[in-house]
Amino acid sequence: MKKINSVLIANRGEIAIRIAKTLTEMSIKSYGIYADDDASSDHLSYMENNFLIPGSGPSSYTNIKSIIKVLKGNNIEAVHPGYGFLSESAEFCHQCEKNSIIFLGPKKDVLKKFGDKEESKILAQKLKIPVCQTFGEIKSSQDITNIFKKTKSKKIILKSNFGGGGRGSRLISKGKNYEDTYNVIKNEAISFSGSSCIFAEEYIENARHIEVQILGDGEKCIHLFERDCSFQRNFQKIIEITPAPNLKQSTKNLIYQYAKRICEEVSLKGLATVEFLVNKGQRIFFIEVNPRIQVEHTITEELTRVDLVRAQINIFSGLKLKDLKVEAPIKLGNRASIQARLNMEEYDANKTLLPGLGIIQEYNIVSGPGLRFDGYGKVGYENKGHYDSLLTKIIASSEFGLKDAVNKLIFALEKSVVKGIATNKNLLISILRNEDFFEANFDTSTLDKKLNKYLLSIKKGNKSDSVLKNIQSQKFPQKAEPIKNNDNQFVIKSNLIGTIIEINISNGQDVIKGDAVLIQESMKMHHSLKVERSGKIGNIFVEVGDTVSINSNLFELLPVKGSIDSRLKLKNSKKSKAIRDDLKELRKRRSYNLDKNRSVAVKKRKLLGKRTARENIKRLTDNNEFFEYGDLVYAAQRSRRSLNDLIENTPADGLITGISNVNSDLFDANRTKTAIMHYDYMVLAGTQGMNNHKKLDRMINVVKDLEIPLIFFCEGGGGRPGDVDAGDQNIAGLNIPSFHDFPKLSGLVPLIGIGSGRLFAGNAALLGCCDVIIATKDLNLGMGGPAMIEGGGLGIFKPEEVGPTSVQYPNGVIDILVENEDEAVDVSKKYLSYFQGNFREWKEPNVKDLRNVIPENRLEVYDIHEVIELIADKGSILEIKAGFAKGMFTGFIRVEGRPIGLIGNNPMYLAGAIDSDCADKATRFIQICENYKIPILSLCDTPGMMVGPEVEKTGLVRHCCRLFLVGANISVPMMTIVLRKAYGLGAQAMAGGSFIAPQFVVGWPTAEIGAMGLEGAVKLGYRKELEAEKNFEKRDQLFRKLVDDLYEKGKGINAASLLEFDTVLDPAETRKWISMLIKNAKITSKLNKKTNYIDAW
Repeated sequence: MKKINSVLIANRGEIAIRIAKTLTEMSIKSYGIYADDDASSDHLSYMENNFLIPGSGPSSYTNIKSIIKVLKGNNIEAVHPGYGFLSESAEFCHQCEKNSIIFLGPKKDVLKKFGDKEESKILAQKLKIPVCQTFGEIKSSQDITNIFKKTKSKKIILKSNFGGGGRGSRLISKGKNYEDTYNVIKNEAISFSGSSCIFAEEYIENARHIEVQILGDGEKCIHLFERDCSFQRNFQKIIEITPAPNLKQSTKNLIYQYAKRICEEVSLKGLATVEFLVNKGQRIFFIEVNPRIQVEHTITEELTRVDLVRAQINIFSGLKLKDLKVEAPIKLGNRASIQARLNMEEYDANKTLLPGLGIIQEYNIVSGPGLRFDGYGKVGYENKGHYDSLLTKIIASSEFGLKDAVNKLIFALEKSVVKGIATNKNLLISILRNEDFFEANFDTSTLDKKLNKYLLSIKKGNKSDSVLKNIQSQKFPQKAEPIKNNDNQFVIKSNLIGTIIEINISNGQDVIKGDAVLIQESMKMHHSLKVERSGKIGNIFVEVGDTVSINSNLFELLPVKGSIDSRLKLKNSKKSKAIRDDLKELRKRRSYNLDKNRSVAVKKRKLLGKRTARENIKRLTDNNEFFEYGDLVYAAQRSRRSLNDLIENTPADGLITGISNVNSDLFDANRTKTAIMHYDYMVLAGTQGMNNHKKLDRMINVVKDLEIPLIFFCEGGGGRPGDVDAGDQNIAGLNIPSFHDFPKLSGLVPLIGIGSGRLFAGNAALLGCCDVIIATKDLNLGMGGPAMIEGGGLGIFKPEEVGPTSVQYPNGVIDILVENEDEAVDVSKKYLSYFQGNFREWKEPNVKDLRNVIPENRLEVYDIHEVIELIADKGSILEIKAGFAKGMFTGFIRVEGRPIGLIGNNPMYLAGAIDSDCADKATRFIQICENYKIPILSLCDTPGMMVGPEVEKTGLVRHCCRLFLVGANISVPMMTIVLRKAYGLGAQAMAGGSFIAPQFVVGWPTAEIGAMGLEGAVKLGYRKELEAEKNFEKRDQLFRKLVDDLYEKGKGINAASLLEFDTVLDPAETRKWISMLIKNAKITSKLNKKTNYIDAW
């Protein structure tokens, strides 16, 4: 036996994770691959190392040349293709063999034979295995018409000869529009196999889909029983069962024989699944062989307790079936297993299946005895619709039969939670509840026939389900009809969620009713969009590769006067004049700015695991609208470089500036206008050149004049020494206005800075002037980079050693730390939203839990975050400077949709005492709230200011007094709630300097107040009495009694009776009091915008 030591998993998602787990158990190193749009997939975390494959979407995972390069370049012994992608590629297998790489699957000749559906049928007939009637290759829609004329068939199935996973298959009925269906299948076939070969076969009515799992060692094959995969939508399985219920043993034995026979005929080595149809009379029809691991292999593993991946690898390591000890008959007893595919998808009102796009906000799949789940979901994962919709497979097994397994699966689905994206969870539950799986009165058409029943069952059982919300309340267009917008332009909108894969129109082109203008891919299917009237194409809002949602703008279809047919005759002769030369020149010039025309720079960027500037802006902006300023500028280096070189390689001079709308889905348009600036690291490392300084200065003035927020991506290396066009007129550039004018925006408009990658010198100076710094974990931030440090004689350092987030986050420079640029963009939108207004919709926490969040034992600590979670609207918390001064919480929340700034002592740290860092942190945050008219909520639980010789070394007196200064000079509403301790100067500082300063000061029943800490007050005030008692036990009793007396005197109810509190609240009333104060409040800041600014510290 030759042990395999390393395997590259040429796949993604749940199957990559599943394979990696077995490899780890076998002490085999596993390596992964990913596309640039799939870097957040959880399968990467299971690998020894991961490799970026150029491109995005499924095409990356089928890039044979690049994958072979990774295998060879890293001396990886074997490759496991999983399922889909390259798992059945004879060419990939051939390239592996050619380069001495073990392909963990059948030989290329076997893949070729089974990959060609017609070839495998011929082989089956030769082996006396019954097959469906085939009508031959279909080369035009007329061939379909001829089949219906020559046969009695009312339905036939069109299939791509090299399809798989349901792709390239359609049921077509007699009398329908054959042309459309034929073209769609042809396009699908070409897109995933490169072949347009389509054939037709008879449709078997009321048939079940039964498949057999085969394991072969190259000489002999064994079966591992059958699976029933009849529950399908669009020829794609969603529920699988083993053993197949209500199927005669004689029928099973026959399909076992057929499956073994065809696989042994080709000397199968590894795994294969042989698929059959079985009609009501239990007549068998061969469909195809899939020579790879299947999605549903899991239920076979649970039924037989055989690890199929381990068995497969052992066979390729030289073992035979007899060595694996799986040849002996496996006793199943009553054991049964069933799998449900939890997909990111939903049905709309027209029963069109749509992908569930979005970001997972909560992910919890139930497991336990007899339950298994194979998935790749995680909180924060974004589904963009580029890949298969499968998220997680949930498998339930029972020794007591199928009924128990079904009940267990229903339980697991009901208790599992996935939030943030739409899934088919409730549809699966509805199917499982409405079908008698033991009787097996279902077939491959059941789901389509009973879909209304299943959805109605969801409606009765769960009115809040997202599928039903679509069905009940949304009205989707049945076809692409023009919608007249406010600008009197006619805009065609998408009625699908999917990816644009082909565009057959251009601006100014005449089209007539019925013309196919573009193709969208959605849920593995290609949808051709035809215009419903004649007209002229105006603006086109999408490009090939764009993912669009329902009602996304696609293109303009403008009306024309007169007969368009006569105009179309002249179209070709006028085509050259359709676009003027000056407009062509402009378009060409602008094209140099686009990522698709900067492949070399983009590739380098992707190798660093980073997004491009324009990708970030696209994610940030609404409706893909960005009004760019200074896009035609290039670097000031004409005296040393050619014009073409500068235009092509220094677009926009490395600083993209413009205006867009951000969060317009949440607020009115007049609140969402936002300026955006983004240093482009693909241009001279994001450095600050002469022209981009001019752009910066121009944008500063625009922001000042319009008084709109600014989001600034600052990644870059500081000043650029290579801009020589200024000649002798410029020595050091110290007279540029940028670093004077930009800080003047502080306090005028919200300034949101985003830092990522390497960010030094002038770029860092601008970032440091922003109100908030959002940083990705790979940020290195410093006022001087390695070159400046070395030039100053201070040593030689790598960029990674200068200002990493491990330094800048705990020291308070970074306000919010995020994983990557995608999350940075999303957090910047959330931060900005607090300054844009109120939310129309919000979810209330369980306020009754506030009654128990503070422990009854007054000495027991708790986490302030738990309190805040129960006060704030769900999902509304954004903590600022969480890594710094952890004894003080600062951040934004919402109550009934209204934004509030919150400060709070955290007794987990220094018992809530306020030290210099806590005072600085709270002071600066209060300044932000005052400047932008945000009410302030203060949660007080502090023993006072921190004291002692050590803390005084930090300049405590000056730092703590900042809280008094800022608190005494704010004009926005302030609310103080005493949760527990409110002692001395620290408590006053948490209330703006005095308990009379806030608009209300209330306590909870756990509140206690005093001029200083109770224990300290007793020790100082009763020192003589305590010292007089010589008996230590009695002294301790006296001390505790005196503390208890002070506590009783200073507890919340007594304080309220003497008006030191406005009242004592039932904690469950807290949100009502806050809402009472801020609802319809007139908030006017008394600060002069011309003189005020947000302190950098």
